[in-house]
Amino acid sequence: MPGRSGLRSRLILGFISVALLASVATLVATYVGAAYLFRNDQLQSTSHLVDGVLPRDPTSNQIALIVIGSALALLALMVVLAQLATRRVLRPVRKLAAVARRLAQGDLQIRLTATGADEMTDLVHTFNEMATSLQAKVAELHRMHTMAQRFAGDVSHELRTPLAAMLAVTDVLDEQSERFDGDAAAAARLVSRETSNLNRLVADLIEISRFDAGSAALLMDGVTLADAVASCLRVRGWTQQVVVEPLPELRVRCDPRRLDVIIANLVGNALRHGAPPVTLRAWTHHAAGRDWLSLRVHDCGPGMPAEVLPHVFDRFYKADTARTRSEGSGLGLAIAWENARLHEGTIEAANAPEGGASFTLHLPLYPEPLQAG
Repeated sequence: MPGRSGLRSRLILGFISVALLASVATLVATYVGAAYLFRNDQLQSTSHLVDGVLPRDPTSNQIALIVIGSALALLALMVVLAQLATRRVLRPVRKLAAVARRLAQGDLQIRLTATGADEMTDLVHTFNEMATSLQAKVAELHRMHTMAQRFAGDVSHELRTPLAAMLAVTDVLDEQSERFDGDAAAAARLVSRETSNLNRLVADLIEISRFDAGSAALLMDGVTLADAVASCLRVRGWTQQVVVEPLPELRVRCDPRRLDVIIANLVGNALRHGAPPVTLRAWTHHAAGRDWLSLRVHDCGPGMPAEVLPHVFDRFYKADTARTRSEGSGLGLAIAWENARLHEGTIEAANAPEGGASFTLHLPLYPEPLQAG
């Protein structure tokens, strides 16, 4: 890692700097001493010449060479010691970094063993305390999340029985609404509409609770793409509101009900929050070693602010914009995304270059099983 190498280099450079200073001091002392010895040797040689005796061979240069060699050997020794000391200093730091990486990857039970009584030991104790606190907080969040999921699922199931009775009553009100006067008829229609909205909300909450519990399963079957799209639009009365570009002649192996839910939520979102025309197109392509089906729903509305895009698939997320959900449960896009994920696919939300918002479904294409016989 760059930071670790930088620390290692600084430690080595620090040791080498000390060694260089010691070597320079040794060299200076060597040259000063050698010069003194050389002058002294010359004086002795001169006196011997005066006395008629041959001078001795100067030894000062030999002494200087010996001292220089000793200084170089000292420098090499210091470099080796610097390497060893650096490794010893960095070993606990590297171990701490490795444990921190495992903690970041989700291993919340990992801890370091503290030995000694230095600053590094204090750091290890602090790290272990942080890891313990983080593990406790994550466990508490998981417990609260599980309770919230169970609460939503339990409440949704408990509401189904009274809602069934309310829906039966609203059906009667719808049938008899023509006999009511203006205000009573409007009130009956309001009750019927809001009861239907509540029923959809409960159904969506039950569906979300299945995703959270991991009990949602695919019932795979083969379906013609054009038929699936046409049926989805026809049942909801959207045929005249959506422009469907020519679709590829393709049979898709998927869960037909969940594919219908995905298309309905994407188209319904575009009709509620966008502007006409709403267009739907599909194509196939090859990526990541497999074949894919992509289905794009595009509207001509104002698009979505950049800060909203990362949250469009969040549950109950509402942005203070023209695209704020005014109808529905607020779970439609989240359910569509979960259904796509269940198929090992995904949904992308973006603002189209030509204007408006677009939602693109990507589903892997599975081969249909061979028919027996």
